[in-house]
Amino acid sequence: MGVTYKDSQQPVEIMAKIWFPNVNFDKLAEKYSVDALNLKNKAIAEKAMKMGYDGIKYGDKLIQGLK
Repeated sequence: MGVTYKDSQQPVEIMAKIWFPNVNFDKLAEKYSVDALNLKNKAIAEKAMKMGYDGIKYGDKLIQGLK
């Protein structure tokens, strides 16, 4: 996907900002009493599946399967 990040940055945070720039995950999490990181993970996974991705890969390791 061409997304790069520094070691101090969390990949989920970067993807959420790129793919969902207008979504306030913190406000949604507060409204529904859930964790904001869980909402971001779910949103990213669903969008990735719609785009045809079946896993998330960091470097050369597959760390999360979406299906």
